[in-house]
Amino acid sequence: MRLKRYGIPLGLLWCALGACAGSQSHTELLPPPASHASVSPSGSEAAELALLQLEKLTPDTPITLADTSVVAGSAYMAASGRTCRYVDFTHDAQRSTRLACRDAKRWFYVPMVEAQASAVDHD
Repeated sequence: MRLKRYGIPLGLLWCALGACAGSQSHTELLPPPASHASVSPSGSEAAELALLQLEKLTPDTPITLADTSVVAGSAYMAASGRTCRYVDFTHDAQRSTRLACRDAKRWFYVPMVEAQASAVDHD
C-alpha cells in the first residue's frame, strides 16, 4: 500500500477519516425517504409483503408470497446499530437477494450499491 511509503500510519489515517469518532457519521445507514417507501426488488408485491412480515419470519424457512419463494436469513446487528436481515426472492427461476434493515418504526430495503473499478494503486 502506498500510504506506508509516506510514513502515514494506517490507523491514524483511519481515525482521521472518522472511524474513531464517538458519534455516528453522516454516512450511517438511513432508510429511504417516505416518498420512496416502496423501493424493493423489482417493486414486486412479494417484496412488499415480505417487509410487512419480516419481523415474524422464521430464519431460513421458505414461504410463498405472491407466487414468489421468500427466505429471510437470521437477524443480526449491523454496524449502523440497526437490526438487519438478508432476504432471498425466487420467482420463475430468477433469484435476487436484498438487505432489509429496521429503524425505530419499520423495515426497509437498503439501496443497492454496485461495485465499480477502483483507480487506487494497491501495490
